[in-house]
Amino acid sequence: RRGPHYIVRTLSLCMHMSRHSHDFLIVGPVGAGKTTLVRRLHALGARQRATSTAAPPQPTVGTELLTLSRPSLTLLEVGGAMEPLWEGFLGHCRRGLLFVVDTSSACAVGAASVALLRLLSSEDPSNKRPLLLVLNQRDRLDALPEGIVRHLLRLDGMQETSRGRRISIHWTSGRSGDGVDGVLKWCVEELQRNPQASR
Repeated sequence: RRGPHYIVRTLSLCMHMSRHSHDFLIVGPVGAGKTTLVRRLHALGARQRATSTAAPPQPTVGTELLTLSRPSLTLLEVGGAMEPLWEGFLGHCRRGLLFVVDTSSACAVGAASVALLRLLSSEDPSNKRPLLLVLNQRDRLDALPEGIVRHLLRLDGMQETSRGRRISIHWTSGRSGDGVDGVLKWCVEELQRNPQASR
């Protein structure tokens, strides 16, 4: 069991990490598949082959920083259990926000919608970062139809209520790797869109 000292140490590390700038922030509820996605991105950046695994990784407790050399970027994953602290990390995100959603459950999609709206409403209106919605776990047999996912996330109205923010949508499966290359491509395009962003 993880006692109070472990929790205090984890929180202290998270607050330290939140004060350091990173190119992209990746967040989402517990179980959305963030850690698997990050590992896939790392394999792509390193030109390595990532194999599918039957057992999912343990959820990230705290943060995990991914640094790629080709392309050169940093991506900070913050665990779903740290949702109350997401806002602090968003303030030091330079390039864009990746929000991962488990699309295999209506309850999970609904909870993700609430968490996303809460996070976006906390952001400085003068600095709305590009958003990539990573609609994950599409390989599962119980994955919801795309129309239902769009309805639960209110995607059709999100662009209208998020004026000044570029919103992209990508359907993926972190476990099988399907669509993950498109996530990396989006990150590269955002880097190229604003090459003068301070590092």
